[in-house]
Amino acid sequence: MFKFFKKKQTEEKITDDNQSQESSELVSLTFAANIEGDVFVDVFWNESEHELAHTMFAELMSKVVTGELTESIFDVISDISPEHSADIANIYINYIKEKMGSMISGNIDQLVDDELPVVSPTEVVKDYPFNQ
Repeated sequence: MFKFFKKKQTEEKITDDNQSQESSELVSLTFAANIEGDVFVDVFWNESEHELAHTMFAELMSKVVTGELTESIFDVISDISPEHSADIANIYINYIKEKMGSMISGNIDQLVDDELPVVSPTEVVKDYPFNQ
């Protein structure tokens, strides 16, 4: 459904591809980073081309956020730079492991909202309709 563009192209072809892509692009979600690591996000949908372009953009964004496109992204990376694809995959996997580990081993007290009522399991069982 989505076309991923490869990085290795001649400058003339890149210019032609960019012009044709801009004219036919319906939705896009672009990420870029500078040397300091600041991430910039650019979003686009063209409702003059299709009235549900915003909906299509939401679907694209959900696929990116949920990781549904991760395999496709790694396929493109492997095509663009086979010599770096393993390093990129390892960095990505280690980052995900680190994030998941900190979520799992984080301070449990921070996860519990003190204002919520605490109900013990025996209270729940005692109030269950079959026990009355």
